Amino acid sequence: MIQVTNEMFIPPEGHWELPERFRAIINPGGVGQPRDGDPRAAFMIYDTEAGFEFYRVPYAIEQTQEKIVEVGLPQYLAVRLAVGR
Repeated sequence: MIQVTNEMFIPPEGHWELPERFRAIINPGGVGQPRDGDPRAAFMIYDTEAGFEFYRVPYAIEQTQEKIVEVGLPQYLAVRLAVGR
């Protein structure tokens, strides 16, 4: 039986290993849609031998905001990219 919890763990950037006999649902967020206050793009790479590597990288937020506005999407979608919320 799988124990379900409602806990959220945000690992620091870098290497992270899942403790033995644990299972996890990993969702590092959308590459450009973080919700944790850090506007950098977030992604994770999983290697069955080495574990997880979590990355945050800068990207052209201003350029992305301009494109959002240019195609007529709501302004708040552009604004939120800069604050990571």
